[in-house]
Amino acid sequence: MAKIYNLDHAAGAPLDKNARKAVLGLINNPLYNTDSSYEPAVKLRRQLSDFKSKLAKLIGTKSPNIFITKGSSDATDMLFELISSSKNSTDIVTTNIEHKSLLDNVELFPKNKILEVDQTGLIDLEKIREFIDDKTILVSIQYVNNETGQVLPIKEISKIVKDIKGERIKKGSALPIFFHTDASQAAITQDLQIPRLGVDAMSLNGSKFGALPNTGILYLSADILRWLENNNIQTPSSKENPLAVVSLYYSLKHSIEKKNTELKRLNQLAQTFWQEFSRLIPEAELTPKNLKICKKHSPHILNIYIPNVSGERLVILAGLNNVLISTGAACSASKDIPSHVLKAIGLNNEEIQSSIRVSLGSDNKSEKELKEAAKILAKLCKNKSVKISK
Repeated sequence: MAKIYNLDHAAGAPLDKNARKAVLGLINNPLYNTDSSYEPAVKLRRQLSDFKSKLAKLIGTKSPNIFITKGSSDATDMLFELISSSKNSTDIVTTNIEHKSLLDNVELFPKNKILEVDQTGLIDLEKIREFIDDKTILVSIQYVNNETGQVLPIKEISKIVKDIKGERIKKGSALPIFFHTDASQAAITQDLQIPRLGVDAMSLNGSKFGALPNTGILYLSADILRWLENNNIQTPSSKENPLAVVSLYYSLKHSIEKKNTELKRLNQLAQTFWQEFSRLIPEAELTPKNLKICKKHSPHILNIYIPNVSGERLVILAGLNNVLISTGAACSASKDIPSHVLKAIGLNNEEIQSSIRVSLGSDNKSEKELKEAAKILAKLCKNKSVKISK
């Protein structure tokens, strides 16, 4: 069987081996309805509760503060619906490089302020402070951008929001302000400890760090839960899938335990791939143009502009040659929608059309493999079928 070079981990990571083992262990035994009162069901319910408590502990919180979802988009939908349900809910501050599912949810708020990033793809912290006013109830900023891999300053933004909370309390304002981050692409390289991040809400997508597909986590702080209760807003109470909880626990545990070594490993692999690819295709550029791999950047995601090459055609041709890449976020690529992220950081339509995303992870084992993949991809870039005629 021909070797497959998986360079599309950001779309979905392979199932973690420990999660796979635990899931198979559950499947190979009777799965009872956890609402039932007989002993085997009670035992399973207790096991599920224990796993959920351990899962919460991994990110520095407690079981009542996390909700099992069908993914990060589902988690974000849930959060926005809860916040917007209040009669006193007002406006939101976010950026124009957020995941499309989040930007779609912004419409739930009567007013919103969307902060534009500059051509570096990063945000001005002072502008965030300026955008927040006395009617802002929610600030939502992505942790790691899913198309460029850039790391946003979540801890610094948390401090700004915390300071504004304090100012409101001093003024006697009853309106709270909460800070949410979509951390879907952050789990394998960044710190997820809630006490250190200082966020009020966080969305996680299990399929990005090795859990089963269609699994995720929504974290809500005690402040949000209190506010929801005071506004008579019910938190989600759907039955939790034991397979989802178990796979989330084992895969997230592995990601957190190996985070530092994985960051170094992925950095080396990304550097190796880019050095080889740019040597063979010297006109190729990383996006944004000033990007330095692993500097305010998660090295598992590289966005590459290749002049005069159709990204879509290259993805198809590369797939036929066992090199798996994408033109951007899977949700947009499958709908033939130009990347709003690349547009936001200043790329024109021609440059967006000629861009691809390479994303690394557990399937990538060695520098030699990445060099091989770079050589194959570079050769395919010279194929007439992927060239854009002028």
